[in-house]
Amino acid sequence: MTKKNFGRNDLFLILGIFAAAVLMLVAYSRYMSHADTPMLEITVDNRLFGTYDLKHDARIRINNTNVCEIKDGAVRMLSANCPDQICVHSLPITERGGSIVCLPNRVVLKIVNTHDSKAPSAEESDTGGTSADSTSSVPHIDTLAE
Repeated sequence: MTKKNFGRNDLFLILGIFAAAVLMLVAYSRYMSHADTPMLEITVDNRLFGTYDLKHDARIRINNTNVCEIKDGAVRMLSANCPDQICVHSLPITERGGSIVCLPNRVVLKIVNTHDSKAPSAEESDTGGTSADSTSSVPHIDTLAE
């Protein structure tokens, strides 16, 4: 019986298995770091306008009707062109949950986990948010200067 030496193909096999394990570990840790991240989800007329990370301060124009602000992990409606202004006077919502509704303009701001939301976050999109369909306007975000 002959003894087989450790060869070049064996080394490639070991390195391939190691590389696959590292890639799986990186993918898993990246997924888990965003798995339960609270996000702001904005819908207009029951269509997804965008999802936004609460960690990044921003001012978001919602069509030509409302402006909301993410600051220090809290979301509030800054302005609305509706007559009653109930949404503007609502308490801010945080990662613990909640929602702000502007009934006349059919705008809903709510906190969701990324598991609940199927849309990409603002960080993952080139436009700063998501658009429900190609005919809707692109969300405009003004980053707040500190």
